[in-house]
Amino acid sequence: MELKNWQLNRGGMGQRLLRWINLRPEESERTLLMFAFYTATSVGVLWLEAITVGLFVDRYGAESIPFIYIVGAGIGSGLGFLYSWLQNVLPMRRAIVFIAILMAVPLLGFRVGLGATSLVSVTVFIMRLWVDGVYVLNDLNTSISANQLFNIREIKRTYPLISSGILVADVVSGFSLPWLISVLGLQNVLIAAALMMVC
Repeated sequence: MELKNWQLNRGGMGQRLLRWINLRPEESERTLLMFAFYTATSVGVLWLEAITVGLFVDRYGAESIPFIYIVGAGIGSGLGFLYSWLQNVLPMRRAIVFIAILMAVPLLGFRVGLGATSLVSVTVFIMRLWVDGVYVLNDLNTSISANQLFNIREIKRTYPLISSGILVADVVSGFSLPWLISVLGLQNVLIAAALMMVC
């Protein structure tokens, strides 16, 4: 088998780093790509959540949040069934890409809804429900993608590294969101979030 990343395989610092994080050289490229995928998607999701929670509490108050969690549980279950159905209809790779696009496309509609005064209340309510759905779809997409790329032994080593992308996304989104809002405006951050989910 040809070694793809010769710098990591000739020993030295790269080899020690891989040993330190319990990763084999042939797993490093796939793990890095999955980590980047999960981090980028999670940044978009966290931007969406921060904007949505702020708008929702401002419009409906904190007393409406328990109702959202109850409805969100139903939406999460429904999206899980949709994902299972898609796996039967589409090849796995297409289903993964379709779900990534499905997570992002409604954000463009939300951008339009926030621009129309008569639709703001309904849009904010639906956005809050969609945040719960996006978390379910993002976790499913990441888990299933990892299952396609790694065998069971590799997943034991690589998935903790991949799932740490959410921690990096927390930091990146937390520092970048105030700057994005000042540059793009609150409503246009939805477009940036959609782009991050699709990239």
